[in-house]
Amino acid sequence: MTDVRTSDLVAAARQGRDLALQSRRTLGLADLLERRPELRGVSSWAEDVAEYVLWSA
Repeated sequence: MTDVRTSDLVAAARQGRDLALQSRRTLGLADLLERRPELRGVSSWAEDVAEYVLWSA
């Protein structure tokens, strides 16, 4: 018989919840980019700006 600790169950539940949230966000982004193709590349552009600001600070 295996001994499953409560902390292991909580960690597994949290991991499942986080994965579900990430999946919903990804699907939402895919839907948005399908409706608004002109937004493609905006995310990478914003990341480049943030990286530049961090390096120049």
